[in-house]
Amino acid sequence: MLPKSTLDTWIQDYYEYRRRGYITPKDRAKKWKSLLPKLKKKFEAAGITRCEVCRGAFALGFAHRYKRRFITTMEELETVALLCVGCHEQVEHSGRENMYERITEIIERRSVDMQF
Repeated sequence: MLPKSTLDTWIQDYYEYRRRGYITPKDRAKKWKSLLPKLKKKFEAAGITRCEVCRGAFALGFAHRYKRRFITTMEELETVALLCVGCHEQVEHSGRENMYERITEIIERRSVDMQF
């Protein structure tokens, strides 16, 4: 079992995190699960049904500007690009700063506004 002081610190951090409007890791997973169908519908309605980089149509998924474990706000959770597995891996493994810049560039290049 954890020492009482460590547990108290974690509890205080958790409530401070929530007070500031950040998403906790547990909440992030729940929110992402509920957001996914909405994103799919929104992208289909906007006509984005292929990879936004190579135009491939298979094994598509949403790519964030940050790895999901580092996302702390709903705005960042909703900021995604639709990429195939190959392009997603290429962007993801190019480094944190490049990942942010590349996904932002893809989003800005869209002709459709995808804001919630």
